[in-house]
Amino acid sequence: MIVCKYKFDSNIYSNLIPEFNSGYNGYSVNDTVDGNIITRTIECDTLPTLMRFGVATNDTPTSRELSLLEVIELDTAELTSCKRMFIGCQNVTSINTEGWTLNKVTDMYAMFYNCNNLTTLDVSNFNTSQVTSMYCMFYNCTNLTQLDVSNFDTSKVTNMHAMFNNCKNLTQLDVSNFNTSNVTNMGYMF
Repeated sequence: MIVCKYKFDSNIYSNLIPEFNSGYNGYSVNDTVDGNIITRTIECDTLPTLMRFGVATNDTPTSRELSLLEVIELDTAELTSCKRMFIGCQNVTSINTEGWTLNKVTDMYAMFYNCNNLTTLDVSNFNTSQVTSMYCMFYNCTNLTQLDVSNFDTSKVTNMHAMFNNCKNLTQLDVSNFNTSNVTNMGYMF
């Protein structure tokens, strides 16, 4: 089964493979090359519980994060964490979230942090019912103009610190359905 399919620039980073949960192995990699742009498909019989393209822990992305250009397909059925999934991926322009199953995910900490070339991102069907942290989830997504979070179930979330901080091109944001009864940190949320 396909675990993920994505495009990256091999002139920036030569061999981009997402970080998987420890012990995850036995996958196959198939590449289609068009100049320096590689479309990579990773297949495996089992799905990882953690997968991330962005591994940086601060505001300075490495060439690894910068090489990601597009996420075409991602099987999220077994993910339990999206922590730092795309952190620092400043050149990613498109993430196809169609069909994502996130019902096991408990952590969305810095999931799209610093993805400042994204102009659209469809999170309208995200299942966030088990999520406890949305810390810096969309921080510095400066080119997002729309973001539909109206269906987010935030009943278990305790941390929304800087969730939308520096999303300066959003024209509207409907958080009227957010249940913030368990939230203890909303510092710099907007």
